[in-house]
Amino acid sequence: MGGPAGEHSQRSAEWDRFHAKEIAKVLSHFDLGVIETIREFHRGSRRAPKLRIRSDRGEFLLKRRSTERDSVERVRFCQSIQKHVGECGVSVAGLIPTRSTGETLLELDGRRYELFRFINGVRYARSEGHARAAGSVLAQLHTALLTCRAVGQMPDARVHHNRHAHAAITRIPEAVLYANPACDRGMLSDALERVRARLEMAESKATKYGYDALAQQPIHGDWHPGNTIFEAGGGITVIDFDSARQEPRSADIANGLVQFALRSRVAADPLEWPVGLDPARMQAFAGAYHERSNISPEEATILPWLMIEAIAAEATVPIAREGSFAGVSAERVLLAVANLLDWIGDRSRAITTL
Repeated sequence: MGGPAGEHSQRSAEWDRFHAKEIAKVLSHFDLGVIETIREFHRGSRRAPKLRIRSDRGEFLLKRRSTERDSVERVRFCQSIQKHVGECGVSVAGLIPTRSTGETLLELDGRRYELFRFINGVRYARSEGHARAAGSVLAQLHTALLTCRAVGQMPDARVHHNRHAHAAITRIPEAVLYANPACDRGMLSDALERVRARLEMAESKATKYGYDALAQQPIHGDWHPGNTIFEAGGGITVIDFDSARQEPRSADIANGLVQFALRSRVAADPLEWPVGLDPARMQAFAGAYHERSNISPEEATILPWLMIEAIAAEATVPIAREGSFAGVSAERVLLAVANLLDWIGDRSRAITTL
């Protein structure tokens, strides 16, 4: 069983790529005018390669969907979510229809493609202003999604009681040892046990405080700085609806509180990363959301526990798949994650009162 995990790790370390004939054939289905430049665009999933295309009609982003996880019905669901919020006034990267059929999903040679308008902007500045804008736009997005009647197949994913996280924790020791036989086994075991304990406690707390009674609605499903493009005038364009699904909106809020309040992690060693989240940015994000769409006391009580569940899943699933975290030592990343989960758990009351 260790062999396949290691082989998968080696394959996933490299970006999937387009081929020249494939590019020419795909682009022939779109009316883009005169192509000037085509460049690889390394953002997001390695299994979904992207190209940045410039023509005399503007800039575009071509994306090949992963056939492993993206059925036609799932793509249609995500596209219907994006189209609806765009019609409701949320800024999104517009989907480009094909020349012949007018469809925004191109199926060709057993593969699936989408073409978007490319949005220029700046990266998240880790500032209170940007965090506030992100919270406000998320509230706008959730309000728009209340009236969405999505079509297609919803992704099988959720933050609370995420079965993928538990399966990952079980697989991690074998995957890490296969990828790095010299890893610190004691550190790996201790870190995993701490993550598991915090995850189970968070699941219990979220259930106790009424997660299952919260109203469900379509949500973005992956609310983080990489999926928000900040424009010079202060606006935000929302991208990547691939994880959109039906779940209480607090799942998005919790993930946003983590992602937009993470402290800078420039050190190569995860154990040198600053522990905890930036309180001012957390307050800015939550406050802006609350101003546009009231966060109920019930939702607020559950948020810190959903934050823990979101972090645990985001860290453990890729490590179980690749044996490391973006090439960084798995046991040291997991120990840093355990420290962060402890920080949130120990401050759950303060987070609830944001």
